[in-house]
Amino acid sequence: QQAPVLSDPSCESNSTTLCLDDRRFELKVAWRDFSDTLGPGRAAAMTADTGYFWFFSNDNVEVVVKVLDGRGINGHYWVFFGALSNVEYRLKVTDTVTGASKTYYNESGTFGSFGDTEAFEVP
Repeated sequence: QQAPVLSDPSCESNSTTLCLDDRRFELKVAWRDFSDTLGPGRAAAMTADTGYFWFFSNDNVEVVVKVLDGRGINGHYWVFFGALSNVEYRLKVTDTVTGASKTYYNESGTFGSFGDTEAFEVP
């Protein structure tokens, strides 16, 4: 098996994109409310590895997320998120170095929080 081609981190932060771990990980959220209105999550950084998204108002946090470097423990980057919202949403996390991505889904009417300690394996 051939090793993946690695490149430099290339995430570019903007109003709907959260970049974590020195621009290595790109995070985006898409939501759907109870009246079937769709929209992008609005991104806000907190620390180098943590941020949040808001949906309806910038003073109302909906999803808090962090990406941690757990390679020293199990060879993976870890993704954790906590929901403060029960609307439907999809959180997409992309490793801009390897191109790998994962999407996490919160079903409408539920408060989903999750920890993925095997999110991204790094050779």
